[in-house]
Amino acid sequence: MKHRHEIFLGRIDPREISVVASLLRPTAWDQKVVEDDLIEYVSHSRLIKATPVVEVINGTLTLVSGLPFVSAARLASPPLEKIVCKIEADEKTIKRLGVELVTPTELLHEYPVDERYRSIEMLAFMQDVSEEKKRVMVRNFDEFIQQVSATPELYGGNYRSLSKFEWSPDNMKVVWSWEKTDQDGTHLLNFITLLEKINDRVAPIRSWNGISWPLR
Repeated sequence: MKHRHEIFLGRIDPREISVVASLLRPTAWDQKVVEDDLIEYVSHSRLIKATPVVEVINGTLTLVSGLPFVSAARLASPPLEKIVCKIEADEKTIKRLGVELVTPTELLHEYPVDERYRSIEMLAFMQDVSEEKKRVMVRNFDEFIQQVSATPELYGGNYRSLSKFEWSPDNMKVVWSWEKTDQDGTHLLNFITLLEKINDRVAPIRSWNGISWPLR
């Protein structure tokens, strides 16, 4: 009798995921990835902002979607040891494979969307950014931080403690950190507006955290 497949969440070593090109079903998010930028972002942040989907085929964890994120987890420096994936399988198979299962509730407790944390961000540009344009970017970010800090009742107190901007040697990538939450709301819309301003006033953006710009 064929086992009924269910959906589980589990932490998996990305090196243990088999990739068969003919079985892949890339998502729209997969297709937005700028591969080299994503690898560098994952190296800085130590996380992937996606949930790859795997199926158990012939006893092997086989990738269905999320290939760019699994690849980035493998190629990051150093590689990520575990990533959270959706697993389509029956319970007996999951137990036999010894996958470390987690529940959505456990993940929410581990990463509360309303809890502020230190977030790493990265922008990659289409061209090198001059010192003058860098100063424009700093002013734009300062204005943004002042705006969202002035009325916490409107913006929820998100985006605080902006770090210095760390530029790559070729001046085409910048990394910074700040305190934020993962809640949606006006503050996030304003941040997207800030990125649009950077794109117009500083340099054309190639990717944000490894995802091609614009997001739409």
